[in-house]
Order: sequence, then C-alpha cells, then structure tokens
Amino acid sequence: MKRPLAYITAPWSNSQYENAKNATAYCRQVYDAGYSPICPVLFLPTFLKDEIPQEHKDGLDMARDYLRRSHVLVVCGHGIDEIVKNDIATAERLRITATTLDAGKEAHAMLERKTVGQLMEEMRLKAGAQNYHGHEYMDLERFAEDTRHMIIFDVLTDDSPVGWKGERTRLFLTEAGYQKSLENQEKGHIKILSHAKVRQGHLYYDRSDQLR
Repeated sequence: MKRPLAYITAPWSNSQYENAKNATAYCRQVYDAGYSPICPVLFLPTFLKDEIPQEHKDGLDMARDYLRRSHVLVVCGHGIDEIVKNDIATAERLRITATTLDAGKEAHAMLERKTVGQLMEEMRLKAGAQNYHGHEYMDLERFAEDTRHMIIFDVLTDDSPVGWKGERTRLFLTEAGYQKSLENQEKGHIKILSHAKVRQGHLYYDRSDQLR
C-alpha cells in the first residue's frame, strides 16, 4: 500500500547540525510507523541561503506547499514557536490531521514500536473520545488510495458478517465495501451511526453532530 505523507515540524534551533540530527531521528520514527516523512529542514538549507530575504520567503513557501500535499502533520520536539503555530493553523484550515510526538512519547514509541496512528488514538481517548473495535482513527486504511468511506456502526446480530453482536465498530471502506455495509444494514445485521466521505485521508462527515 502507498505510504501516506507525514509532514514533520518542530521548534528548530539555529544550529543546522542539531536540526539535521533531530530531524533524521523524527523521520526514522515516522517511517517505521508506516508513513513517508517530509521534513524540509533536512534539505532546503542545502541549496537555499536563509539570510537572503527572497530565498527565506521561497523556503517558507516551498515548505508550506509540502504541508498542503501531506496527509498528517507531526509536531515534534519541545515547545512551540511561530513556525510550528503557523503549520498547525495551516493544517487546521486544510483539514489535515495533526498529532504530536514529544520527547517522552518518542522514546516510549521507539521502545514499543507504536505507530503515529496509535499515539493519536491514545491522545483522542485521553481527551474523552470513544474507543471502537475495527480500525483506529489514524489507521493506514484511512489513507489507502481506494478508501472512500468511514462508518461507525453497532453490530446487532450474531449472524453479522463483520464484528460480534454488541460491539461498536469503526471501518474505513472502499466504495464496494460501503455498499456491502448498506446491504448488511438493510438485512438488520448492523446499524450505521456515523458516516464520513474520505478523500486522501481527509474526513467529510455528513453532519457535525455525528460520532467521531
């Protein structure tokens, strides 16, 4: 499956060597999680001169363009500076999912090989989000090229072809998979509680008050 793009931002220092070292570590962890990391601080300084105003502006514009093409924004390191704030604001405006990867979580994830999606799900649950069977909120299936729908549903019967009776489940589905789910609902096996269209990993819910 094609790896979804993950844009890496952090409060970078004035040391190009230190930035490259930290960025490499962040990229490796995001890569191990199943994503394709994008980190402009690793390569833009190799050909742009930041002290030249026009090239500084061009660097910001190029970095912002890379962020627009990404599926996930990963905020790394300690603290938040203006660049990180701008990246988060851009991600919110473009409906790009953002998650954090601070030093504590990073070390924990490297030991247990937790994916960025798992970290995001843990943060959602700590914030009061509900836990579901099936796919995690940031499951890689969400970013698959042929994924078109997300549903949250209750399993109503023992004969349901997916899940167990009494479970509440989230699934990211292709068009064919979604049509099959509608058929299972017509047969009384499941009841769909929430639906969102999926485009390049972005969720477009039918209503603002649906389960998330």
